[in-house]
Amino acid sequence: RHSFPTRRSSDLFFEVDGYIGNDGLASGDDEFLLHKVFKVYPNNTHFLKHADATVFTTANASVQQLAQQRKRWVSKSTKYDNRYITAILVGAYLFNASVLVLLIVNPIAGLCVLAGKTLVEALFLFDVMRFFKHKSYLLFLPLAELFHIIYVLIIGIWANVGTYTWKERDLK
Repeated sequence: RHSFPTRRSSDLFFEVDGYIGNDGLASGDDEFLLHKVFKVYPNNTHFLKHADATVFTTANASVQQLAQQRKRWVSKSTKYDNRYITAILVGAYLFNASVLVLLIVNPIAGLCVLAGKTLVEALFLFDVMRFFKHKSYLLFLPLAELFHIIYVLIIGIWANVGTYTWKERDLK
């Protein structure tokens, strides 16, 4: 087992070979670096849930910008070394597809599964929304669920075919 001694972040960066291996990707250096650190130090890599560690960014100015961002994010999912993460993403995609099919084939059963999905996600999101002081947003979750399923299905396919635009460049 590796220990995780106190060190400078630049030492850790070089220890895990920094950005080497994702040179051909237009974005995602930060994410792939975290994957490398986790691979070397799985028991010492944690999520820091603290208000002082929260980073805020501006929202996308349009639905088109949001779609391009999500396409860029999802297109990297096939480049992960950890196939477990890829399997989870594929499983989530297939689950969302099955909910939509079930809603069409057997609406009552589909609504029951959708209600269960909504409940499980509400339980998870409650703590997140409480942390960010936006618990009232959970009221929109039942309405958002159907849109989210359609969004996942469209972006999941769209991100893995064709190109996306980022920083005024068309990329694959």
